[in-house]
Amino acid sequence: MPHLTNTDWTKLASVARTRNGREIAGTAPPNGNDHRAFACWVWAVSGAPVTTGNVAHMDEFYDAIMAISQAGASFNLTRFNQANANTPQNANTTTALNYIRNNYAAANANTAGTRLLCRTSLLALALIRAGLQVASPDNTQRYQIVARYDNANDPWFARPQHFALALIPGDPLRKFGVTECFVQKVPTTGVRYACSSVWDEGYQELRLGISELTQAQVAILQQATPFDRQF
Repeated sequence: MPHLTNTDWTKLASVARTRNGREIAGTAPPNGNDHRAFACWVWAVSGAPVTTGNVAHMDEFYDAIMAISQAGASFNLTRFNQANANTPQNANTTTALNYIRNNYAAANANTAGTRLLCRTSLLALALIRAGLQVASPDNTQRYQIVARYDNANDPWFARPQHFALALIPGDPLRKFGVTECFVQKVPTTGVRYACSSVWDEGYQELRLGISELTQAQVAILQQATPFDRQF
């Protein structure tokens, strides 16, 4: 189970937070690579490029949902079920699928609470497809996926505008006033850590806790620069 060590947490916590954080050396994308291969979601859910045609490819999943629903039209349940035919099955999958199946009509009608929960359920499905262990929707986990949505213009089943990974410190770091930090990127940058906020700040934020990271994410975070301060 890939996790950050206590040393990793202390090192990451020791760096002063800024909006853009610090870039981890060696993580910038090489010139000429596919834009999507280095997208924000690739870092947040994998830490390594995801090939097209892979069940974990989040852009393709959301693109399929949008296409079958004709982008902006009402949600198409039959084809949604077809798009999820290869989604790995577990208790969280069943809960998310059933919530959408039972409540998509209210979400299409822009019922606020239902719209948000359908969007959350769809995000959970996307994360499960990416191989992550979705742990909770209540933000109690030390690792969290943060997604930003253009709630004013996009339907509830649209792809998020931005993804980031949130790291939530535990004790004793919290006793020293250490706050959460965000790790994120865009296609033209490397992975940036010690960010004080999730970018695209004007958009709606949605979080889901995950129980562990990927090995690729841990390996990248362990390359972060040395301590600014000691605890």
